[in-house]
Amino acid sequence: ANHSCDPNTAAIFNQPRQLLRALRPIKKGDEITMKYVDITNPFSVRQAELSEAYFFGCKCIRC
Repeated sequence: ANHSCDPNTAAIFNQPRQLLRALRPIKKGDEITMKYVDITNPFSVRQAELSEAYFFGCKCIRC
């Protein structure tokens, strides 16, 4: 799943697996997204964390 600050799934860790649970209905063809960073942080912090850890900046609808 790709990152979004407005994700449509949440990760559930059930060792040794990671499951994704839908947070809202997902239609056929919709991108599956999850958060890679704490989305309660301010925009600038989220962008810095994504850049440092994942080498990209978020361009989701929330950003």
